[in-house]
Amino acid sequence: MMNVDLIDHVILDLTWSISTSFAHLYAYEGTFADVREELLSIYNHPEVTADARLLVDWLGTYLIEKDGRGSGRRFMNEYLPPKLEQILVSDVVTVRDQHFTVHVPGTCGATGLAELAGTLTDLDLDKDEALQAFLSLHDVNALSGNIMESFESSFIGSYYSEEQVVRGLTPIEDWENSLGDWQVDNGVDDDAIEWSWNYRALFERVTDICEVVLWNGAFHAFVK
Repeated sequence: MMNVDLIDHVILDLTWSISTSFAHLYAYEGTFADVREELLSIYNHPEVTADARLLVDWLGTYLIEKDGRGSGRRFMNEYLPPKLEQILVSDVVTVRDQHFTVHVPGTCGATGLAELAGTLTDLDLDKDEALQAFLSLHDVNALSGNIMESFESSFIGSYYSEEQVVRGLTPIEDWENSLGDWQVDNGVDDDAIEWSWNYRALFERVTDICEVVLWNGAFHAFVK
């Protein structure tokens, strides 16, 4: 990986009209939001060169990781230079005075977050806990443009205990019914059959197969 200190110095040496913004970034002053806006003003500047934008991609990635805001998923080849637009960053939007964590591309700034808050308000996010759980997933881009379509195609159901999750997402009831039918067909007494399910072990296996989010006391399951 390119040396971050070298990136900083090279950027500072670039001669263009917005060098003062780079000085701000170099010092890493202000809040993450302040620095992000400075960085994006450079990134989207009409006079920015391809090489300068690449350096901003590197520096932006570093700042996101330094602040612990990276979602942990990158939709790109790890051996290629990073692209801010392909890095999901955790942030907070406010919907009717309630705060929700979402994940947006690294190129999303204050304006994009404000527009997203308006969209999520229209979708009544504050009243839909399953949607809230979906948006909390690290690989869900809240600015994908088809968030409800993605949610509806991924959502499996909501459950209120680990046992309900297991019974809802495995064929366990079919197994019990099949065993009961066999018992009746073969005249087997009830006391001849004893079994119990290890719901904790089955639950852990289910979470390997599906995305299960515990949100405000309920388990919400999604296609992984």
